[in-house]
Amino acid sequence: MDTAQRFEVGWDVAQRLIEETGRLGLPRGFVAGAGVDHLAAVRSKRDLVDGVVHQVQVIQANGGLPIILPMLWLTAHGATADEYVEVYGAIVRQCRGPLFVH
Repeated sequence: MDTAQRFEVGWDVAQRLIEETGRLGLPRGFVAGAGVDHLAAVRSKRDLVDGVVHQVQVIQANGGLPIILPMLWLTAHGATADEYVEVYGAIVRQCRGPLFVH
């Protein structure tokens, strides 16, 4: 799913598509984006990490390979390079299996 489509349809539709695609049992699997669009608000880096990890787990539970979508919250809050590494590192440490980073 292209990120432009993902942001247009929202998490509820994306989750349904992820689940239905998973039920197809595709021999090479599928790729889906993980972000934080299921949250009403992101107030902290912890919210950001937890939100992305939640979506990664949904995608993986349905047989997909997650792509970590751009984290606009970091940019909007003037995150430093070290903070980007901190957040992405925290996500990777909590996830099992391969991840793509968009």
